[in-house]
Amino acid sequence: WTQILRRLRRVGVLADDHEWLLRALSPTDDRDPDHAPEHVARSRFEIADRMVQALADSAADRPLLIGLDDVHAADPSSLRMLEFLAAVLDDLPMAVVAASRAPRPGTLVESLLVEPLRHPAARELVIPGLTAPDVATFLQASHAAGPALADDVWHLTAGNPLYVREVARMLSEGGDDRSGRFPVRLTAALRSRLSSLDPPARR
Repeated sequence: WTQILRRLRRVGVLADDHEWLLRALSPTDDRDPDHAPEHVARSRFEIADRMVQALADSAADRPLLIGLDDVHAADPSSLRMLEFLAAVLDDLPMAVVAASRAPRPGTLVESLLVEPLRHPAARELVIPGLTAPDVATFLQASHAAGPALADDVWHLTAGNPLYVREVARMLSEGGDDRSGRFPVRLTAALRSRLSSLDPPARR
């Protein structure tokens, strides 16, 4: 949310009256009594309320679209802010698009992501993986690949768009030699997903 406020300030739609929000959302300074834990706890609702007001004021002259990516990696306070905003979104000239991976069942992130969906303004759009024909169309357009390679890529990736792109790039650069180095972006994505699993599941 700090990044959103900074962006609104850069484009000149964040009123000076809301500048204090940036200070309130900045990392706390233990030497400042106004940032003591009990003060922060008391001010959370006020900050959320002021955040909504700041966004509403920013959308006063023209509708506002806010995009949030990787919401599954957000901290609990940010997710609660999203829920607070969803509760009043029907009354604002604003739309929020929040993208998230499916969270692990039974986790705090899952419960916090469900809360915004309870409000009338919220809609959930589940985007499935690419189908085999989708992968074939993509590979034909991007790599002039034939059906055989498309079928291999689809089975290797289960239609995950990131995996499709990176595996296709690897195969196109290395020909049919699949023993080369795996793409860095792909290994990083896999490592990130695996790190959240328990050791037995990871093995």
